[in-house]
Amino acid sequence: MQMELQEQHKKNGYRELILPAAFALLFAVSLSPAFPSLRNSLLLFTELAAVAYMLIFRKGWLNGLLLFLVPLSVPVGADNGFVIDLPGEALTGLLAVSAFCAVLFYPARFREIIRHPLVLIALAEIAWMVACSSFSADPLVSFKRSIVRMAYVSVFMILFSSWLSEERNRSRFILLYAIGCIFPVINTEINHSTLGFLPLTAYWASRPFFNDHTLYGACLAFLLPSLVIFSVRRKIFGLSGWKYAAVVLLTFFMCVAEWLSFSRAAWVSLVIAAVFAVLVRARVRLWMVVSFLLVFVSLIFFNRDYLSGLAQRDDSVSSKGTITEHILSVANIQTDASNVERINRWNCAIRMAEERPLTGFGPGMYQFEYGRFQLKTDMTHISTYTGDRGHAHSEFFNALSETGFPGLIIVVVIMFTAIGYGLRVIYHSKTEKERLVVLGVLLGLVSFYVHGFFNAFLDTDKMAILVFGSMAVILATDISQR
Repeated sequence: MQMELQEQHKKNGYRELILPAAFALLFAVSLSPAFPSLRNSLLLFTELAAVAYMLIFRKGWLNGLLLFLVPLSVPVGADNGFVIDLPGEALTGLLAVSAFCAVLFYPARFREIIRHPLVLIALAEIAWMVACSSFSADPLVSFKRSIVRMAYVSVFMILFSSWLSEERNRSRFILLYAIGCIFPVINTEINHSTLGFLPLTAYWASRPFFNDHTLYGACLAFLLPSLVIFSVRRKIFGLSGWKYAAVVLLTFFMCVAEWLSFSRAAWVSLVIAAVFAVLVRARVRLWMVVSFLLVFVSLIFFNRDYLSGLAQRDDSVSSKGTITEHILSVANIQTDASNVERINRWNCAIRMAEERPLTGFGPGMYQFEYGRFQLKTDMTHISTYTGDRGHAHSEFFNALSETGFPGLIIVVVIMFTAIGYGLRVIYHSKTEKERLVVLGVLLGLVSFYVHGFFNAFLDTDKMAILVFGSMAVILATDISQR
């Protein structure tokens, strides 16, 4: 009987290889110069057929493929001004439809995931975004932004949580994204080398894969804690031989890329993530983290005049081109245009919230509305009224201006809930491997939230997949523990 079962499994294995082999053959034919007229049609058919196959028979492969492809995606525009990152956003949209159908037709499979506090708060944020869209200055733009967030949560959080219920997939989560970053990093360093790796030239070097060096640096900062953990604790993860050498090389590669990104916010976020790792080692509790932050913010608020005076004495400018100036310019809020412009954007967000404190101006509306809230005394030579240079440069101020004070409160609640559950999972982990995987993604989340004070990237799939996917790792591990 056992022999018959083994024979049957072997036959099934052969059958499963038939379709992938057929797709590989079609892909090779489509790239062949022998059929130039059929190349585009064959290539498109092969890609659609392969995605359909994975969607029906191998959903796990599709999740892993998405993680690999998101950092490789590039913006493609149409004549009507519509821009989409391909293939990442197209695949995310397809998986979002799949996620909605899966939850609708197989609710029992996702019941425990959807009932988890992390998912409930994320869904509450989407509900509030939809409500604010009804009162938006441009409801069409706001509803589109709400739909995008809905797709991110349904795929990167709910669908990924089901995939991450298998423990082996949790460590693959970071590795697949990191492997997908290899070519964009190489492309960035080649672009950067043409002008001598100067800090000023880092702003555009990461294109077309990352639209600027701050997003690029933030994503690398998110990956580094996990990669360092994999390298240092290789025995726990079963890494030896060429696998260990590859992970160490990848970690070193990403460290160099992070340094050459010249993203000051990313550097600061990694330092604070390292401090947080020490606190986790000391088994810090969530209430301690909240208390520390409240005291820290209070000290800054009550000593703001003194701190402002100290900052005004610093004349280091990030655009001068030297690394020393670039690092020291973090505290210059007097003459560094980048820092002063951030304060200008934050002040605009506060004034916008004063005008619409409950619902804000609607998701996605900051960049179109903030211009008229600028004061001449706050503006710099890089200020603009046209809204073509980004949003509030802060996840928190962006939420405040677009979804009001309730939206800001929800963002803060999600942050502390994710950190709280991450700490709980780490302290109650059954295995060392489980603890280290969650520690890596939790430190990545900490780096993101620190970075979130200076920039806002959650509306891009390159960052959203890391943030919501890390929450899915914590969520899946928490469910498995219970």
